Amino acid sequence: MNVKLIDEFFNTTLDKVKTFQNIEVIGVCDLIRERAENAVKAYNLPKLYEDMYELFADPEVDIVLNLTRPYQHYEVTKAALLAGKHVYSEKPLGASWEEGVELVKLAEERGLWIAGAPDTYMGAGIQTCRKLIDEGAIGEVVGATAFMTCHGHESWHPDPEFYYKHGGGPMLDMGPYYVTALVNLLGGVKRLGGMVSIPQKQRVAGCKEHFGEVIDVEVPTSYYGILEFDSCVMGSVITSFDVYMAHLPTIEIYGTNGTIRVPDPNGFGGHVWMYTPEGGEREIPLEFDYTENSRALGLSEMAAALENDRLPRASYKQTLHVLEVLTGFERAVKEGGYLELTQHPAQQLHLKLMASTDPSYIADCLGQFVGFDYPDKCKLLSQLSPALRLEQAVKLLGREYAIAHPDYAIRAVDGGAVPPLPTQTFLLRYLLEGKTVADSGQWKTFREMPWGEMYIKPYTGRVLTRAAFTFGTRIDAFRKAAEKMGATPVKHGDAGYLFDLIGGYQMQIMIWAGDEEFPPNAQVLYSDNFADGFAAEDRVVAGDILISTIKANM
Repeated sequence: MNVKLIDEFFNTTLDKVKTFQNIEVIGVCDLIRERAENAVKAYNLPKLYEDMYELFADPEVDIVLNLTRPYQHYEVTKAALLAGKHVYSEKPLGASWEEGVELVKLAEERGLWIAGAPDTYMGAGIQTCRKLIDEGAIGEVVGATAFMTCHGHESWHPDPEFYYKHGGGPMLDMGPYYVTALVNLLGGVKRLGGMVSIPQKQRVAGCKEHFGEVIDVEVPTSYYGILEFDSCVMGSVITSFDVYMAHLPTIEIYGTNGTIRVPDPNGFGGHVWMYTPEGGEREIPLEFDYTENSRALGLSEMAAALENDRLPRASYKQTLHVLEVLTGFERAVKEGGYLELTQHPAQQLHLKLMASTDPSYIADCLGQFVGFDYPDKCKLLSQLSPALRLEQAVKLLGREYAIAHPDYAIRAVDGGAVPPLPTQTFLLRYLLEGKTVADSGQWKTFREMPWGEMYIKPYTGRVLTRAAFTFGTRIDAFRKAAEKMGATPVKHGDAGYLFDLIGGYQMQIMIWAGDEEFPPNAQVLYSDNFADGFAAEDRVVAGDILISTIKANM
């Protein structure tokens, strides 16, 4: 891939870019021509462009590497997209949420990709942490914290003013490293809240280039944020340019059986520490490549993705979500409450799986991958290799089925008969449209749930009446069938049992025997998560499946 740089830090960037063999830097451009000329001489580059528009018009350029100041990202990236170029941008994607949304809309309209920094989460340190989480090394994740504190950059940076202007501040400057790491470790953010402040209205430059100059601070320099992830994990993040010294971790992940201390997300390697009650605190060896400074890894990965027609790992699907988080704290303060986020990207695979070429390993890992729903797994499988086949295991009423992608073929793991068509449809709807919803321990009748009143007549005939007359005259056979299926007895009716239907959803069925005076009767109760997790039609089908399965075991 041919890459063109628009950058003010040519030497640092080019040193790293040139270590990746799939990238060829063919030219540079800078507002200060002398810097670009020096880079062309130092690295023997073939082209020096007069301005960025000359660069964008060059048919040899595949990707534009935009390393301008944050407040310039939008203008440069937009112009490159309008010229038909893919863009890899320095963080953040834009200086505001609105800028990011507009850039992504433009890229999608033109069939182009934007990817961007940071790429440090692809390094050995954070990838090792991710693998530990996926393997359940600290149990179920319940919380996370992230801290980035310093006293700003005006004392040493040769041009510190932009850190305190639009597009600057600790959250947009350093926050991308921390939020991107958290998103890759824990998944997307669902909502957030927080507080922001500007304790010092002015800063004084200490560098020789601008010594003594006063900088008016126009953006918050302290952010205290709280996060709720799509996985329901809670987290907190603090970024500040107002702290002289602190003894804080960079990132910690807390689980039901331990803690992981994540290395500095502004680097690729670092030290990973884990504590568990059984093993105490210990350092975990890094298991992946890229332990040293590997800036341009994300650019190289983007080039490889474009060549193989797949999604770049650091694409705008990630960077736009991160930008919504970064800018969300201020917006939440202005709106006076929590901010519900609109972007919910699928959590990416850890790199060991992404880099694997073994189809059986990939499919097996995806089939058991924690934190992914079935549609996301299918999308990720397609990104890895369209030729691979995924089988997702699903247990329905104690019997395990394997559902394949991309043909959605269903087979019984025990080798028995394939379930009837209504059951197959129910399984597919559960995988493709169902939700993971926790129950609160309460039970509801069909009528008490959304749309229950509208469907109560067909439901009564198809489920309640059928159950009553199927089992009400054969109570003993009903008991034996339910116990054979591993159901739990309940103290209601002449006979009643609790069944684990599927994926945390439970049902109770209670039967009253008929006599000469009264006909048999039945009632079915649903765990309260059915109200949010299934449509009314699927609740009817669930009752039908339960009755049919019990009957088949009589």
